[in-house]
Amino acid sequence: MRVLLDTNIFIYREDDSEISEELQELSRLLNERATILIHPKSREDIRKDTDEERKQVMLSKLNSYACLEYPPSPGNDSTFNSTVGSPRRSNDDIDNHILYAVYRNAVNYLITEDRGIHKKAVQLGLKNRVLSLNEALGVFNEYYREISRKTLSQIKHIPIHNLHLTDPIFNSLRDDYPEFDDWFSRKASEGRKCWCYLNEGNIGAILIYTANDNDPILTNPPRCGKRRFKICTLKVDYLGHKLGELLLKQALDFCVDNSIDEIYLTHFAHSGFDHLVDLVMEYGFEDIGLNERGENVYLKSLNPSDSEIAACNINELFKKFYPKYYDGTQVKKFVIPIIPQYHERLFTGYHKRTNLTLKEWMGDFITEGNTIKKAYISHSSIRNMRKGDVLLFYRSRDHKELTTLGILEEFKAGLTSSEEIINMVGKRTVYSAFEIEKIAKKPTTVMIFTMHFHLDSPIPLKVLKANSILRGPPISVTEISHSGYEQIKELGGVNGNLTIH
Repeated sequence: MRVLLDTNIFIYREDDSEISEELQELSRLLNERATILIHPKSREDIRKDTDEERKQVMLSKLNSYACLEYPPSPGNDSTFNSTVGSPRRSNDDIDNHILYAVYRNAVNYLITEDRGIHKKAVQLGLKNRVLSLNEALGVFNEYYREISRKTLSQIKHIPIHNLHLTDPIFNSLRDDYPEFDDWFSRKASEGRKCWCYLNEGNIGAILIYTANDNDPILTNPPRCGKRRFKICTLKVDYLGHKLGELLLKQALDFCVDNSIDEIYLTHFAHSGFDHLVDLVMEYGFEDIGLNERGENVYLKSLNPSDSEIAACNINELFKKFYPKYYDGTQVKKFVIPIIPQYHERLFTGYHKRTNLTLKEWMGDFITEGNTIKKAYISHSSIRNMRKGDVLLFYRSRDHKELTTLGILEEFKAGLTSSEEIINMVGKRTVYSAFEIEKIAKKPTTVMIFTMHFHLDSPIPLKVLKANSILRGPPISVTEISHSGYEQIKELGGVNGNLTIH
């Protein structure tokens, strides 16, 4: 992002020798995320000042910012000139040149206190890109505001300068990226952050990211610059615990919380099976082509257009646009009871969960809790479930409340082969192979579902009963009405931006 500052931003009533707190705050916000520029015409104007002391103060302030190179000139642009009017004095000509840089997209924003420029910006349809200092603080505070959900205690959210380049996890990255060490050191000095798991002093898994990547993606055709979340590095060495899914979910949740529309990564795809490619494409990333380095670019839209939604099968929406999901009348809604013991293990990220197991205290994981895709096994006799149905998990016995929403991906009933069940659920269930063998002695129902989110406000049984959503505590899988589900959305604080109707 490129931001142009007008010289009047530096002029203050009290002390012309100091930069205001507001400008310091703005510079802090934009530092490392944007380029702050001064127009050459502004420098020319300051040099004309006959007050030598004031001129030197102003130039010293301007010299801390880069100059806009090769700025466009409005000289022959009849449309622009007829809109803003001919300059009546030299200051008007300077203002027009500064504003023209925004008009021609040489910069993204102009920050100025000049009322005349603001008036012309309205006439040109540039009101949202020409900001006063206070407006800019509001815009960029919101733009760069970062909300990060609490994650598992084993996962650290830290600056990468706390990590060591000598860690073994980075060795294989140097094969594809010989410049990796230089890149890492540069980004560490800029305060770049990551989520990582430290296993006995070494990094077991890491996701390095930038939440405000504004550069165009140079594929064919190119994607214009916009605010995107870029996964710079996603690597797992501590295998077998679904840490890749856990970190990817962390990144997707961050995007939802911070209203980021797209997430992407670049990667030299390897022939044959590539675990990273398999992981991201499972959750809706698409290969959009090669960039200028020859890397594959995998991009996921988190705010699909109506046409993108219309082109997708309803029962596939929840995968393509995860964590969004379809919740209209063409899918059913079910309440799924789960006892506390299994709720604790399947939903380890639940915000009211406080009792860590000994394994977790020792720094290890409950694998099924890390997965996006999970398994629910029961002896329910229900048969009328299908892919895309909405599942609402009810924690029984202690909390007695609805806590979590997921979407059904696969459903099989009447299974009696423990081997078939084990092959179907893998490491996504709370049950051991021995337990599954015992369960399979009776006809068994298996649901594979994607876990989308926990309700902001878990809904107690008494509220569910008072609103006629349930008659009593659900003993088995229970279908509810669409209108009951709509009440749950409101009572549970479901983010409407996550639903597709």
